[in-house]
Amino acid sequence: MPSLLSSNSKADELIAPVEGLDVPPTWRPENITTLIESVDRYNPESLEVLEDYLAQQCSDGTFDCLADLAILKL
Repeated sequence: MPSLLSSNSKADELIAPVEGLDVPPTWRPENITTLIESVDRYNPESLEVLEDYLAQQCSDGTFDCLADLAILKL
């Protein structure tokens, strides 16, 4: 079965290997990494920061599963 993604696609750059999921991606802002790795991830006051980051992801064409999941949990 042929692969749906070419080896040069942008998606390949954004998908972390399973064994590396505990390591934050280099393109994630440090303040977002700190937020989603702390108890503030579940603080409703963090929602605005995470929503701004989501808007940035949409404009950049990137995807940060852990940050976006934090929004869904809130």
